[in-house]
Amino acid sequence: MEDPLVDELLSDLAPLGELLARRMFGGVGLYCDGVFFGLLAEGALYFKVDEANVGAYRAAGMEPFRPYPGQAPSVLGYYEVPLEVQERRERLLAWAEGALAAARRRDAAKTKTKRPAKKGAKRVARAVPLEKLLNLGPQSAAWLREAGITTAAELERLGAVETYRRVLATGVAPTLNLLYALEGARLGLRHDRLSAEVKENLRARLGRKSR
Repeated sequence: MEDPLVDELLSDLAPLGELLARRMFGGVGLYCDGVFFGLLAEGALYFKVDEANVGAYRAAGMEPFRPYPGQAPSVLGYYEVPLEVQERRERLLAWAEGALAAARRRDAAKTKTKRPAKKGAKRVARAVPLEKLLNLGPQSAAWLREAGITTAAELERLGAVETYRRVLATGVAPTLNLLYALEGARLGLRHDRLSAEVKENLRARLGRKSR
């Protein structure tokens, strides 16, 4: 990802492990060894919290992540990192380690709540049909299948922009509403609930200026 601020942050956090920055929520998601532990949104840095580390954020007067202004805090459990922490690499790394630990506890808890497979049964990954996704109707699903995309997992792997490009490559000409619908499907949001910033980001990555 060509972004000096993101590159500098990844450099500061390099001791954590294998880092990856990925665009999401109109911002950038931060992953370490495949674990989602932080995000950058509108110039602010947020880290994952739980009962073990949220007290430090609250004591510093920090606010939780709100994907949409005026709405309730995100249930994801992310708090803004104080500037004085961001300005000192050692402290930033320590807070990031706490966030990563919280994220791993979250993932471990999710794994425990999954129902165990019956004895002798084969474990098969469920491929969610496209028609079951929010925003996608029969026509949209048909376009995606024509482009070789048949499940929600494939849409998630490719992302909304690349999926839209592949649909265009088949010769059809859907409006940008399909692009917004695909991103909404990935995030579990109705396409008309996507913020203007998210839509602008999608268009920029696609290389279009029109709305």
